[in-house]
Amino acid sequence: MSTPRVRRKMSATDSLKTKETLTRIFGDDLHARRVLSLANGVVGVLHAATLSVTAIGKAYSEVIGGDPKHGVKQVDRTLSNAGLGLAELLPAWTRFVVGARKEIVVAMDWTDFDDDGHTTLVISMITNHGRATPLVWKTVEKASLKGKRNDYQYELVEQLHGALPDTVRITVLADRGFGDHKLYELLGMLGWDYAIRFPRRGGGRRRAWRSAPGQRARAHEWPRHHAAQCSRYA
Repeated sequence: MSTPRVRRKMSATDSLKTKETLTRIFGDDLHARRVLSLANGVVGVLHAATLSVTAIGKAYSEVIGGDPKHGVKQVDRTLSNAGLGLAELLPAWTRFVVGARKEIVVAMDWTDFDDDGHTTLVISMITNHGRATPLVWKTVEKASLKGKRNDYQYELVEQLHGALPDTVRITVLADRGFGDHKLYELLGMLGWDYAIRFPRRGGGRRRAWRSAPGQRARAHEWPRHHAAQCSRYA
């Protein structure tokens, strides 16, 4: 009989390390008090059993030995702080994750985390260890997708482009749902490469590679450098 996994209790030292890490990421863009509020919220999320305001606030209070009611109020204020929106946080987060890399491969996809009437568009960086790290994302109501899906995709691409230096070369991987000529034009204008998968006639899938200048090829004709980077996603 297997032993149930027990979540490791976060110590005050871990809490301090969390604050130091977030200060390194956001310290140049956010006021120190906002960074502290964000760090406290992260500590609560990592220690809470469920993702509710009450659970996060109580978990944070448990770590620091404080009043649970105060912790809940603090988390509620943090989530209500207009200065801690994704628009303010994601550029610094993106630069931190990409670091000194001069070339990255990213995957763009829509995903549903829960049956709550929402869906999330995510652009994640593909890494050598087999995990994708989210760089930018946007959650919208499914009811708002009609006629706006492509606009959301353009918006997120431009957000990622604005967060990184022009010296970073980007290759986008996506499925056929992103087969949009206006998206191709936008990526070409930004100087990005992209690989889009399309359905094969008669069934199955084929992968077409298009570079920023508009070149197109089948998967086996991809430039060796791109094929090696994209093979994990294919």
